[in-house]
Amino acid sequence: MNKPWLAEHAISPEHAAELIGHQFPELAPVTTRLIGEGWDNMAYMINDKYIFRFPRRKVAVELIENEIRLLPFVQDKVKLQIPVLQFIGEPSDAYPWPFAGYAYLAGRESCDAHLSHDNLCRNAPILAEFLKTLHSIPIAEAEHLGVTYDKRDRVLPSTRLPMINTNLAAINALDLYDIAVFADYVKGLEHLTFEARTTLTHGDMHMRHLLVDDSDTICGIIDWGDAELGHPAVDLSIVHSFLPREAHSDFLSIYGDIDENTWELARMRALYSCSMMAVYAYDIKHQSVLQEALRGLDFVAEGLL
Repeated sequence: MNKPWLAEHAISPEHAAELIGHQFPELAPVTTRLIGEGWDNMAYMINDKYIFRFPRRKVAVELIENEIRLLPFVQDKVKLQIPVLQFIGEPSDAYPWPFAGYAYLAGRESCDAHLSHDNLCRNAPILAEFLKTLHSIPIAEAEHLGVTYDKRDRVLPSTRLPMINTNLAAINALDLYDIAVFADYVKGLEHLTFEARTTLTHGDMHMRHLLVDDSDTICGIIDWGDAELGHPAVDLSIVHSFLPREAHSDFLSIYGDIDENTWELARMRALYSCSMMAVYAYDIKHQSVLQEALRGLDFVAEGLL
């Protein structure tokens, strides 16, 4: 199985400190602490005050440039915290790609909080309000910033179905989950149609990009590199992957009506996302992400009953 999360260029703490100190001497002396490593970026806490993100794959360069353009625009339009851009690092002989520094956002990834069933349900209205606001931003304003349209067919069934089958086969081989529960559903995806819709989307809504505070309440949304003009089902997949079925009505009461095709495309995207995250987490030995990815599969399965 292809592993798109493997790094092409890893940045050590020493290298990060050197790059930051050279381009931003006002931050010297620079202290660094690795706080996260995802598919696309390595994140360091700098001087206990800022978060600097460095692309670890070439494909992530476009994503961080996209985030640099978009964040100031979205900042005042949503109620939840999002990263506040403070520093833009330029490519150099020492490091070939741009990088960025942000004010530290308080909170922890929801996958590390292991939210209870009740707390997940309690967060449904918060997610709904956030996505309703984001999806209501005029497309023309996003286009003016240079936000691009979906180029990866993120909820196109003919593109995602082979990926889902590959992920589920890997999960089965690793004995991580009883995938038989999805057999009829996956077979039916061959007949799922795609009806185009367009909104400004975050593009990568999952448990690692939701920050929660000490009361287990969602307080921030991070990692905006995948934001694009695309189908709202890309973001709405979080309803199927993160919320118990009993919380769906609370979500919909605030977000508003969702047509059947969008709802089903979102469910498909949730199965893709959770299955991919499970394989990824197992490979890098990230237990909390694996646990939450498997719980996400439970939620998807629950919704099929």
